[in-house]
Amino acid sequence: MRAGERARGRAVACWRALALCAAAHGAIAVGARALGAAALGAAALGAMALVAAMWAFPAAADDAPSPVGGRPSAVVSVAADRSSLDHGARCNLDAGTPRAVVKVVDGETLLLDDGSEVRLVGALAPRAFDAGVAGADWPAERAARAHLAALVAGRTVALASPSARRSDRYGRRLSQVVMPAADDRGGTEARIWLQAEMVAAGHARAYGLPDSFDCTPDLLIREAAARAAGVGLWSHPAYALREAGHTRDLLRLRNTFQLVEGVVRGIAEVRGRIYVNFGDDWRSDFTAGVATAHADAGWLTAVRGLAGHRVRVRGWIERQNGPYIAVTDASQIEVLDAGGGPAAALPDPPSRQRRRAPATVP
Repeated sequence: MRAGERARGRAVACWRALALCAAAHGAIAVGARALGAAALGAAALGAMALVAAMWAFPAAADDAPSPVGGRPSAVVSVAADRSSLDHGARCNLDAGTPRAVVKVVDGETLLLDDGSEVRLVGALAPRAFDAGVAGADWPAERAARAHLAALVAGRTVALASPSARRSDRYGRRLSQVVMPAADDRGGTEARIWLQAEMVAAGHARAYGLPDSFDCTPDLLIREAAARAAGVGLWSHPAYALREAGHTRDLLRLRNTFQLVEGVVRGIAEVRGRIYVNFGDDWRSDFTAGVATAHADAGWLTAVRGLAGHRVRVRGWIERQNGPYIAVTDASQIEVLDAGGGPAAALPDPPSRQRRRAPATVP
């Protein structure tokens, strides 16, 4: 067997293992949320049955249709310091000292009684800028703020252990935010995770910032359900899924956060970066770039095997030659199919202009 075929085989095997684990996790998480703790065992059995069926009938799984916005996608993701793909374990919701909410600044920011502002990192609320009407009264933005205000009205919240990145460029604290949920007897047996509530209601999209992606995979599950139901911002065309081939439209969306889908035409690796190319001409077509430094080797193997697959990439649109998204975490790439044939090899570009971090990323 040729070396290229062996490499592709390893990549496909790696991707399939990642896809199966992510699908199992999604089934368990959604089952627990929708049916309650009593049904968790049934959801787990269903997830294991799904895994067993896909391994028993790999050809059928590979041939399954996967329309845009269809069945839940598999997240290409490997925890850098774990052999398991249990994303829930990465998301630390252990909360600290309770604080009173003084004001809801916007759909993702709270002013607390100690004078600090906290940003609900991981849940990107809509803004008028998303639709090119900055400064205007944007209904989706107003609805997100109202929903957050209703959640926290008269309540205390607590900040979970912060990620390595503790604040944004505006000085707002970056944290997962939880608050006690009183039961019918006046107790506080449960907690509400604000980011999850905002995403599940369709008032925010799942995202991450460098060093703050640990909870993104869990939020992606909730986002998928909200998007499928068309609730909240997902009912507005400004938040539609974008096609990778519509490069002019993508360039008009520069500096905005988008979800872009398309079939990967080829993979190029240049100077410590993997370029996931969605067209024949990297000078003008949409590309996603993955830095290889400090990235998990297993995940990079899966990325190298994406040629021929339909995938979704999320992030801020830049202009680097054509439209471009910088990928800094595995959760930014989702595989939408389990099949995909070999794509024609694209020549490595002789040289690429230096890729810069998007200036508008918060």
